[in-house]
Amino acid sequence: MNKTGNRLLDQVKKNIQERPSSPLSNNSNHRSAMFDIEALILPGSEIDRTDNRKTYQLEEFLTLYDGEFVHFCYQALFKRAPDKTGMSNILKALRVDKVPRIEIIKSLMNSDEAQQQQVIISDFATAHLFYRIGRVPVIGFLIRLAIGLRKIARLQEEQEYQRGLIEATRHDAGEVDNMISKHQNRIAEWLAEETGNASWAPPDKEANRKPNKEPK
Repeated sequence: MNKTGNRLLDQVKKNIQERPSSPLSNNSNHRSAMFDIEALILPGSEIDRTDNRKTYQLEEFLTLYDGEFVHFCYQALFKRAPDKTGMSNILKALRVDKVPRIEIIKSLMNSDEAQQQQVIISDFATAHLFYRIGRVPVIGFLIRLAIGLRKIARLQEEQEYQRGLIEATRHDAGEVDNMISKHQNRIAEWLAEETGNASWAPPDKEANRKPNKEPK
């Protein structure tokens, strides 16, 4: 059995602050058995077994669900499929201990096996730094507040942009209406010259409108 798989859960727990025990932990033996079984049946069929890249984006890891996430981490960082113990430990960390994915990736990257592969996740350092800072109660609140305000500002900008499009569309519609009216007037002038009848004029839109019925 690979030593990396045996040490994974301990490495993950060392990288995060102590957490309150989960109600699910009271039935840990049953849970461990369940994760062991799942580790055997999860194929990771969508993971490219020949992916030998040395550089990845963090988003590639975070968009995957639990089982596929574990397979991708092993293939990307270790260049191999996960062993049974490693799969079981990480699934337990994800689902029972509620360990964030970014901490699991950090633990795997710090292992000797990953260090030998020298794989780089280009945007990981910045993301992990903000994650750690965000866990500080006051600072984390301020960061979330700043992000929320920024999102609100973007929504307001988007609203103004949409409003501008509506106004531009109305203006263009008015221009088109004016062009049609001018064209009708030119036709009327040409018909008057050709027929000698100066009394013809294009229909008045306002005059042709049906009067609103008076309320009884």
